[in-house]
Amino acid sequence: MNNKKTKLGMAIKAICAGVMVTGVALNGVALAADDDAVELKKEVSTGSHIKRTDIESAQPLIVIDAEEIANRGYVTVQDALNSLTQNAGGSLTQQSIHGFTPAASGFDLRGAGLGRVLTLIDGKRVSKYPIAAGAEINFVDTANIPIGAIERIEILAGGASAIYGSDAMGGVVNIIMRKDFEGIEATLYESTTDNGGRDVHRQSAMWGVSGDWGNATVFLEHEEREQLKATDRSGFDIGTDLAFDHPFSSYSSYGGSLFLYDGATSRINTIAEADCKDRGLQWRDTFCGFDRTTMRDLLPEQERTSIMGNFSFNLSEDHELYGRFDSTSAEIVTRIEPMPVADYTYYTGAAYGVPHGMVGFEADATLTYIERDITTGFGGDFADYAGTDAVTDPDQDGIFWYTRRMIEFGNRMNTVEVDNTGFSLGAKGVLTDAFEYDATFTLSEQEVVSRGNGYATVDGFFDLIAGTDDASSISQLDYLTADQVATAAYETYNKDTSSYQGISFGVNGDLLEMEAGALSIAFGVELGTEEFTQDSDTASADGEILSTGGATPSSGERDSKAIYAEALIPVSDELIIKPALRFDDYSDAGSHVSPQLGFEFRPDDNLLVRANWAGTFRAPDMMRVYGGEVTAFQQIIDPKGCEDGGGTIGVGSPGVDDVTDACIGEWYVDVFSGSNPDLEPETGENFSFGFVWDKDDFNYSIDIWTVKVNDIVNTLGAQNIANNYETYADLITRDINGLIESVDERPQNLSKLETRGIDMAVGYSVDLDASGELIFDFSTTFMQTYETQSNPTSEVADNIALSNVPTLRANLATTWKVDDALSATLFIQHIGSMNGVNIDLFGGDESYGPLQIQSYTVANVSAKYVINDNFTVRGGINNVLDKGPNPDTTDFGWPHYPREYYSPVGREFKVSLSMEF
Repeated sequence: MNNKKTKLGMAIKAICAGVMVTGVALNGVALAADDDAVELKKEVSTGSHIKRTDIESAQPLIVIDAEEIANRGYVTVQDALNSLTQNAGGSLTQQSIHGFTPAASGFDLRGAGLGRVLTLIDGKRVSKYPIAAGAEINFVDTANIPIGAIERIEILAGGASAIYGSDAMGGVVNIIMRKDFEGIEATLYESTTDNGGRDVHRQSAMWGVSGDWGNATVFLEHEEREQLKATDRSGFDIGTDLAFDHPFSSYSSYGGSLFLYDGATSRINTIAEADCKDRGLQWRDTFCGFDRTTMRDLLPEQERTSIMGNFSFNLSEDHELYGRFDSTSAEIVTRIEPMPVADYTYYTGAAYGVPHGMVGFEADATLTYIERDITTGFGGDFADYAGTDAVTDPDQDGIFWYTRRMIEFGNRMNTVEVDNTGFSLGAKGVLTDAFEYDATFTLSEQEVVSRGNGYATVDGFFDLIAGTDDASSISQLDYLTADQVATAAYETYNKDTSSYQGISFGVNGDLLEMEAGALSIAFGVELGTEEFTQDSDTASADGEILSTGGATPSSGERDSKAIYAEALIPVSDELIIKPALRFDDYSDAGSHVSPQLGFEFRPDDNLLVRANWAGTFRAPDMMRVYGGEVTAFQQIIDPKGCEDGGGTIGVGSPGVDDVTDACIGEWYVDVFSGSNPDLEPETGENFSFGFVWDKDDFNYSIDIWTVKVNDIVNTLGAQNIANNYETYADLITRDINGLIESVDERPQNLSKLETRGIDMAVGYSVDLDASGELIFDFSTTFMQTYETQSNPTSEVADNIALSNVPTLRANLATTWKVDDALSATLFIQHIGSMNGVNIDLFGGDESYGPLQIQSYTVANVSAKYVINDNFTVRGGINNVLDKGPNPDTTDFGWPHYPREYYSPVGREFKVSLSMEF
């Protein structure tokens, strides 16, 4: 407690000192005012609470407005974010059909990682997606933000924890919604693809009024997106399990086979060839397999309805009441291949304790066990292993199991219902001649309900196969009837919620007038509360659903409070210094102070030289802090226990004694995993240096940047902990004999990363006189370094050399404005070549194929024609050359390309009509 008070006191003193800097501390400063100066309108932009006229500041700010969104062919908000060259680490997309978050999408800036980019709507925090990516990382979902309601997207390419607090480690994305609109606007949008699938139908309407009293705007949008099946993209060579004729691709062996282990494993039965083909399975020379891709989606089916509104009401000449509300309901349907089942073991013979003439049948997960007659049970599949007499001709000892693709249950289909609601109410106005205030209450909630079909429980399927007696028991190779499926089918249910509510009060204005201009400051306080819950049906919670993991119910709540201050100090006509400081305190993660210091040097009206350093932090993911705890039983080698007991690692036979088992990896220990309430925040720092040249019709910028993140939450693994027993002694519990009894592998603050690179942007416009104007906009990012260290005892890994991280990304937009009515845009995106995701496993061996992924370039074209004051039509083609994803020969998993960078949609035709009255 005393430590907290000390930190808070130090932070308050530092903030006060920072914002009260006066001219006395600076040489040659005097109070002055230029009565003849032209006053430009000041605005707050992303990355600062201070109003100012300059858009370019100490940190790069990228702005994508609604016109660019339409011209460049972006269909979703995620499309716009994915295209940024600063998206060096790739994105979480809805292609992650098999993952934890198939209905959501997220964003990464400069390789800092998912969840380390703060996403705001109209400058306010929103609730995070209640399901963590990889069951670990909380992030803001951008999949259901209506693109037609967006005025612009501002992306701050740099850390900003001193301004916004947690999460702003790699940057900030601020989505600004349309407002202050007058009239009625309706838009119809249609798109279709050249190869089939993924048609999009969108209808939107906006109504707005304004007057001396203020303004109000309401926006409504409905959108339907068709699923994109893998078989729709056979032309891209990803329509089967043998995508790209990949050297490591194969059909699934889970068609229908029976295996025996009696010292060696052998396939002893399979579904007959004709029957295999009749069922729609894949005959593989000698056994029945399955082509999973024939029943997989690349992108899910989605239907969404959004309503949003905002208002501004003038309480007086100097005070304004404002607010915003939004509600989005979406249904996303994901489909993947039917259940693979190999979760049951059969035993015969006295060696396994099975009575003569019987077969033992056990569910691996629940250990439910019954016995049936060896000759007549389970369709007679084990009759050949029956003996005639328990003494002279006993049953053969054996362990058996089936692998079976349960196509009778159909696709595993998850219907995800997402409901987002948000509300904010605020007041802003004038405090004094020099200062303004802004006070806001924000509430944001999200609910995700998922219902899964095509599943069965472990014991439900067990009961179906076991029957009630020998005659009613079933061979797993038999095709199930609809009635049999109905008795075992199970619908899963998961409900996840998250919410954020916050109160903020801020003041900004000019503290005093100095010789070079006004010393501006902003300061304020913020209070916030985050909550999440995860609930599921009983079988899912117990991990008893075939072919999928468990979902342990959990919940958590955290409170936060913060104070912040920043200043803009004009040291001279050329130099501005921008200090900022913020103190955050979390109820579950302690306190953190985030400093920031920026410099803006303008030796010429056209040149800006800038630099910025920022300390950053991120509160630990709530899933990591409050998620359920899991205890598992795991085999490990215990190096210390082995050596202290006189054994030799790797030497010995199982079951001789405990020490030998510990030496050869046959030693079983309790492993504790799940959440860790003692996690601390991740910390880091950002640095950038660059310049901007802007004169007439030409502008150019270049920025060199570094991002560092420390104390990243990660897990070690039980064997790693055992191997490094001196370092991690506090995570190991030993028995009285010195052997490991249990290992705590819950998440810890362990890892770190560092990325470095260069951003460059060029803009140029050419006046074509009577033919209009040509506008060129080029941007590129070169990633120089991307290094990670997973834990303190591991080596630093060069991710550019060892994984699929492109070093170069570039965009070029060329717009021809013929006149006020007609314009056209060509937008080219380029992703440079990169190493394969598993290149380190191949040791330079290219006998299986190239170890690099080729560069990738796509072009979009669009045109706009303003028919008259009331009607505007747009049309375009995305991916004009119908470019498919480039394969990664080192990627062992279908579809064998990096989904975080490439889209499978292909050539797409789109048209829209807007009507305004």
